[in-house]
Amino acid sequence: MPKTKGPSVAIVGAGAAGLSAALEALRAGADVTIFEQRPEPARKLRLLGRGQGVVGRDDASHESFHGRHARFVQDALRAFDLDWFKKLKIKLTTDEDGDLRAPSGQVLVDALLKALKKADLRLSTPVSAIRKAKSGFKLTLTDGEFECARLVLATGGNHAPQVADGAQGLRLAQGLGHSVEDCSPALVGVRVAQYWPGRLPGLWMNVDATLVIDGREAGNCRGLVLFTRNSLTGPGLFGFSREIDTALMARKQVEVVLNFYPGMTHEQVAKWQYETFGQYARQDLASAMDHMLPMRLSLEMIRLLGLRADSRVRVFGLREREAILHQITNTRLTVAATLGSRAALGSRGGVNVREVDPRTFESKLVPGLFIAGEMLDVDGSSLAVNRQFAFGSGVLAGRNVIQNPK
Repeated sequence: MPKTKGPSVAIVGAGAAGLSAALEALRAGADVTIFEQRPEPARKLRLLGRGQGVVGRDDASHESFHGRHARFVQDALRAFDLDWFKKLKIKLTTDEDGDLRAPSGQVLVDALLKALKKADLRLSTPVSAIRKAKSGFKLTLTDGEFECARLVLATGGNHAPQVADGAQGLRLAQGLGHSVEDCSPALVGVRVAQYWPGRLPGLWMNVDATLVIDGREAGNCRGLVLFTRNSLTGPGLFGFSREIDTALMARKQVEVVLNFYPGMTHEQVAKWQYETFGQYARQDLASAMDHMLPMRLSLEMIRLLGLRADSRVRVFGLREREAILHQITNTRLTVAATLGSRAALGSRGGVNVREVDPRTFESKLVPGLFIAGEMLDVDGSSLAVNRQFAFGSGVLAGRNVIQNPK
């Protein structure tokens, strides 16, 4: 493996933040070694988000993030530059949701690894401990120790542990003196107490969703929701899903309210129903509602109201019609649990950002240590903005890792 002649830099973690930090450090002349405990690098980039290569959004800002100090992300988001991907010969496109994407996760990873051919990438090499030394850091490996002048921790969040072990990076950060906020799943689907959604597997619906905790509105989100045999998931819930696990742990009542007519006022939906029922007054209720909602969903709405699906629309009076209108714009579901960290696309919690410089991502506690990406206690409202922060923070860490050593 060819080597550069600069200072030695170790990167722990081969995900978005780790690989972008490694590439920037390599370009700055560092001698870069990347440690990844899995047998292949960047599995989250390859697999999460259906492997579609999401990297960010043009409109991302600190307002897209949660955590005690969401403004911490601003410098990293500014570091996100389309030209950075152009240098990798990756053409980004914008999808219908406004997310920036590479052709695929695999194409993205292959381009990064090609650009990092001068780095020493060590797969299946877990780092079990790190200690500060006079000359930098000593990493404890399975077969001995490795010394480096500068160190970047970028193992990711603790979600999707079957893909990457972010929890190990948090333990290493704690071992070096950093505090870690409790972690819980974010960008995650939910299991509901009601049985009927399980009869709609594979149904995608665009909705306005409201989170209600102990009777009080706690969040809103708009987007697609997927019904499965035992859960609901999708972007239409992700905007507030980080709050659910914490509320359930506190034994609070958690509900999700779905409006199947997103962006429409109550009056607009009422007018649409009135016109539809007027036009199809001689048809049975199920057939008429099929013009308003998918048939499978219509039948469930009718069952929930205790109405006869085979009765003609004209036999239903104002009371029944108002009940239907309320049901299709205000479907309430009781949340029993989230789908957990294995199904999550992000995580809440991590290394306390007060202990890290947001301009360089160098630790304020340990000179020469940099912490980047989803290990930090900020989390975005979508996979796209989380990826953008991971790449941007990795870029800043890599650019600063050999500059102005303390």
